[in-house]
Amino acid sequence: MKFLTILLLVYSGHTLATSDEAVTLNVAVATNFRAPLLILREHFETQSRIGIAPTFGASGLLTAQIRQGAPFDVFLSADAVRPRALVDDGFAEAPSITYAEGRVALWTPGRAATPSQIAGKRLAIANPPVAPYGHAAAQCLRQLGLWETVEAHLVFGHNVSQVNHFVTTSAVPAGFVALSQLLAARTPAANYWVCPPSYHDPIDQQAVVLAASTKPDAARAFLQFLTDSDTQALLATLGYPRR
Repeated sequence: MKFLTILLLVYSGHTLATSDEAVTLNVAVATNFRAPLLILREHFETQSRIGIAPTFGASGLLTAQIRQGAPFDVFLSADAVRPRALVDDGFAEAPSITYAEGRVALWTPGRAATPSQIAGKRLAIANPPVAPYGHAAAQCLRQLGLWETVEAHLVFGHNVSQVNHFVTTSAVPAGFVALSQLLAARTPAANYWVCPPSYHDPIDQQAVVLAASTKPDAARAFLQFLTDSDTQALLATLGYPRR
């Protein structure tokens, strides 16, 4: 994290002094990114002296709150559509940036994860029209030739975190969740199968600095941190490898 080796950050001719001033960013974060964000926060706060106060929620709900005036400085979405729409509508600075690329995985607790075994059985996925991980799961099932065998048995979650809850509580025996969730829970590798990224559209998770932020320099520093090569290398180990 080379750019954070100094405690003076310069953006657009403005200098942000982090050694003498307490700066805390209010960051809206998609729930699938909870575990990585908490790890990244420690690195960022230690090296930049800028605090991170996260609020976790579904990307759609967080977007609605931003549009209604919620006092966030940065938005980390689970998709690219919502951040771009916020930019287009004047609620965020251009451009939005891809801070992570998600991976979707079939999770079958207590047994080996084999895609062929889910044919004709109850399966949870996030709602494809509104949830990027659900869209990827549906594409993966079609690539596997399994969509028609499972379509009538699908249980839809509002987002991938709700799907994770369904499977965790045994409400549904299997589901497509975020790889990062499985790694954070130290799930045995035998119990999940990662869908090849070539089977679905990229799950580009994008971030923006919000127009209403009163700390835009610190917010831009955080986005710079997220795209730093060392941060990206760490994210690859947490379930977000780039293609």
